[in-house]
Amino acid sequence: GKGNAAAARSGGPAQIRRGRIAATASDSGAVQTSGGGVESPGFVVDPYRGPIEAPSLADALSSSKGFSYLRARFNQGVSSMWAIALCTRKGKTHGKDAFKAEASELFEQVSAASAGGEGALHRVDALVTPTAMAALRSESRARRRAGWERMEWELAEKPAIELIQMRAHVLDRSLNRGVVQATMRVRSQQLFSAYGAAPAPGERGVKVAGTAPGKPAAVVDWWVLEVPLADGQNKWRLAAKIPAVPEGAVVKLEDVK
Repeated sequence: GKGNAAAARSGGPAQIRRGRIAATASDSGAVQTSGGGVESPGFVVDPYRGPIEAPSLADALSSSKGFSYLRARFNQGVSSMWAIALCTRKGKTHGKDAFKAEASELFEQVSAASAGGEGALHRVDALVTPTAMAALRSESRARRRAGWERMEWELAEKPAIELIQMRAHVLDRSLNRGVVQATMRVRSQQLFSAYGAAPAPGERGVKVAGTAPGKPAAVVDWWVLEVPLADGQNKWRLAAKIPAVPEGAVVKLEDVK
């Protein structure tokens, strides 16, 4: 509609404007394209660092901090609503429950393939962006250098998905180039065992790390998923794993762009 076209021309909310500026290199040919011609910007548009710290009542009443805080919170909310509206308009998701179900399945498949090492990662090539795949391969190599030759991994129960924020990265006025990214916190109960090199073919190496048998560990992951805006490309993919945001962490108002 006219409203969406106008938002695309102006860049939409603050976070979307930053995304369009960052996309200058993408417009010149730096957009990553994976199998099937699916595009990805190759970075997280607006990395989540925590909620904005609210000013004290005294500061809010005696300075401009109160207004600045409300404006920043408003901009963040509008950015998420804009991204959700794009997803809805272009049929990228069918509600929060459907998204969480797809995200849960993606989390389990990608995590299992990652535990299987580089040889297993090809199974999830369609579920991750090129940048995320490179990071997963790097993680696998780091584990082997640390002496983890093989891993066994499983979920003890379905993960709990919490949607934290959504951001749009729009590259043209047609709204057909770019992505929507969803930041989520994943709480899960995991069982895993890591083994060193096997002493002989067909034998199991010594367990060097892992959980006790039947006693899963509580794990919290922060993942960013993305879906292309292009028509007909409705599959969410892992775009990045981001550093865990500690409980109680806040972003200083002066650090909000």
